[in-house]
Amino acid sequence: DLVTGQADRHWENYFIHVDPETHKVSVKGIDNDAGYSQYRTGATTFSFDAEHTILFKSQLKALARQIDSRNVDAVYNRLLADPGISTDEKGKITVDASKLGDKSIIHTLANVTGTQTLTVPDKIDRETYDALMALKAGPQRDAYLDSIRPRLSKESYDAAVSRLDDVIAHAEKLGRENRIIEDQNGRSGWLDVEEAPRQTGKITVRKNNGQEKRIGGEIAKDVNEQLCPSYFARDSINKLFA
Repeated sequence: DLVTGQADRHWENYFIHVDPETHKVSVKGIDNDAGYSQYRTGATTFSFDAEHTILFKSQLKALARQIDSRNVDAVYNRLLADPGISTDEKGKITVDASKLGDKSIIHTLANVTGTQTLTVPDKIDRETYDALMALKAGPQRDAYLDSIRPRLSKESYDAAVSRLDDVIAHAEKLGRENRIIEDQNGRSGWLDVEEAPRQTGKITVRKNNGQEKRIGGEIAKDVNEQLCPSYFARDSINKLFA
């Protein structure tokens, strides 16, 4: 999903098929037509054109109004100065979700991009790591890029190459940090991973009357925020499919 820029991956976008004769169970991901956007220029980075920059700013202003309706401009300027947001010389905005200091901006980013997954994993299995390393250079990388080049606009193709290299760089970082899950006796070690309890603060804003309001309460975002980055740890799977 990160390599292809798939924007609509969440825990309800799958079919489960049970063969009536063999009773074999298979899982298939669906809604895969949301990938290869020109705006997702890295694993967690989004670069907007002029139109989407205006949309992002308007959404950010709406968030500022929810946070403090009496000091909208001050809150807006604070949000716009977040370390995860940068503006080029033409005024176009780039957002790196991994660097956002104010997590309430994630909801704004998700609204503008329609993207569900805004994080990267902190562990991957050996098979995935090896597959990504094969795409770093050589015939497999050439074959992949040759397969997508004629199907994409120049902007989408350039974003895809940048995204691929960003994901590969992240995989290499996980390798240096010994965060590769090794296969054990021919089977993936994913289900044997013990994940420490992960505490994540809820994204809330306080209204002028003192009441708190949850921002971004959709369950898909809850899953991404609370279960990622080790999305496929055993305990998380139990929660998803209980």
